[in-house]
Amino acid sequence: MKVNSKIKLELIFLTLVTIFSIFIILYSPLYKNTNDYYSKKGVVIKTEDNLDYNGVVKIGFQDVWVKLYDSGKVLKFSNVLRGNWLLDNYFEKGDNVLVIYKKDTPIYLTYDRVEYFLYFILMFLGLILIIGQFRGFKTAISLLFTVVMIFYILLPLIINGYSPITLTITIIGIIIFVCFFILCGFNKKVVSSSLGTILGIVVSGLLGYIGIKLMKLPPGGFSEFVQMILFTGYYMDFYGILISSIILASLGAIMDVAIDISSGLYEIKRHKPDISFKELFESGMNIGKDIMGTMANTLILVYVGSLIAPILYFMIKGTPIDIILSYNFIASEILASLCGSIGIVLTIPLTALIAAYLYSS
Repeated sequence: MKVNSKIKLELIFLTLVTIFSIFIILYSPLYKNTNDYYSKKGVVIKTEDNLDYNGVVKIGFQDVWVKLYDSGKVLKFSNVLRGNWLLDNYFEKGDNVLVIYKKDTPIYLTYDRVEYFLYFILMFLGLILIIGQFRGFKTAISLLFTVVMIFYILLPLIINGYSPITLTITIIGIIIFVCFFILCGFNKKVVSSSLGTILGIVVSGLLGYIGIKLMKLPPGGFSEFVQMILFTGYYMDFYGILISSIILASLGAIMDVAIDISSGLYEIKRHKPDISFKELFESGMNIGKDIMGTMANTLILVYVGSLIAPILYFMIKGTPIDIILSYNFIASEILASLCGSIGIVLTIPLTALIAAYLYSS
């Protein structure tokens, strides 16, 4: 009877989280299209190139004719190529594209990539459901909830002037509790994992703040898009956004460490009910030592991977390594990876201590 009640509670909670997530996506009052932009799908039926340089980097312009799928109407665009891979699109016949409209005027042309994202998302969800079955379904719901909380609540509230750090920690606290509850049910394992994760990310954020002050990093040191935000007329707490990005980036790895330790100690306690607090804590530390290296490597490699191109550029130029590491955007990324890694390491004893106390009490 107790097991049936537990399953019923989990199903009710899953249903409520799913309904909430779908409702926010469809009717969120925070994230609205206020600039009259919309898009229509089409296909490129003809192009004419007038290029000054047609190597790896193309410079010049091309005329592009696009046929809209919904009406069959043919539109002509003049596509300027500046030799900038970040901004340029070079179109060929047969490409699926999006025609961007401002009110009723077509103003821009870009690739239609959303369809391909959907294919990969469906592949990902399919594998989760096939391999994980009901646990896979719960994983998919937790991912949906996380995406909704970040893109439809956290980021719009930051735009509306709320404190990025306070808001991020609050939203992340909700995400942690809900996701752990979905995946594990409500028990001491969820409590210890949640508390360990929250303490770990608070440490990462605090160290990020200290590092920013010590290194005198500018608020825009981590992204050129900060300057673009300023040009739109918005001003935000950009230092807070940088710290929030450190917290968000380290969240997944810290959650992983916390749940691994908490679950491991939970199983030990289940098979040896008379185990002492000291033995549980030592077991948690031993589990943490085994996973510490891989988790820290994961976080550092993610950040370093995003810096390969700029580091290669500076190395080709023969720039000394100490100068490379001192550039604003590179220093910001390295600081974020180090703060996240320190948060991972400290999550191990914190979670082991909390879990050992809860399980032995």
